[in-house]
Amino acid sequence: MWANLFLTLARLFGYVDQSIELADKVKQIVALEAELAKEAPIDIRSPRDFIDHKKIDKIALMKAIGLDPRIKHTDVQLGIVKDSNSMLPMFDSPHTPMLIRLPQPFEPYRYEDLTVGDVIVFEALGRNIIHHIFSIEEDEQGRKYRTKGLHNARRDPWSIRDSHIKWVLNLIAY
Repeated sequence: MWANLFLTLARLFGYVDQSIELADKVKQIVALEAELAKEAPIDIRSPRDFIDHKKIDKIALMKAIGLDPRIKHTDVQLGIVKDSNSMLPMFDSPHTPMLIRLPQPFEPYRYEDLTVGDVIVFEALGRNIIHHIFSIEEDEQGRKYRTKGLHNARRDPWSIRDSHIKWVLNLIAY
């Protein structure tokens, strides 16, 4: 439907050659969206939430778990997880992740300390996403990370760099 609409509009404005190219691109996007919709994660149960995130004393929690005292409380965030099912069964809404801002000037909170399996918060598509690192590669521009939601059928379609990574998961409060 969308492909035909774009093709018609392009022809109306005299872009016949470009309209065929555009229609093919739109058809590819529509087909990809339909394929991804078929693979939408099934909603499975994760541990229920026992702790109201509003009642957590961040500084007391940092001390209780023995978090490195060099980490400032302003570099620790108690987040709220969106109900996307992508990280099931590890966590889902309304669990509370404790996140450490990256980078820190010491181990294990530097970019070069990140490993496959670490759960990170990064910026993509204009929003913050929390997924785990699926693979790490090196190229002439540095480290390149591939990410994936644990419950998603496929890895994310993008690669990210250090500059996209904002936080690393340290703890989940249920």
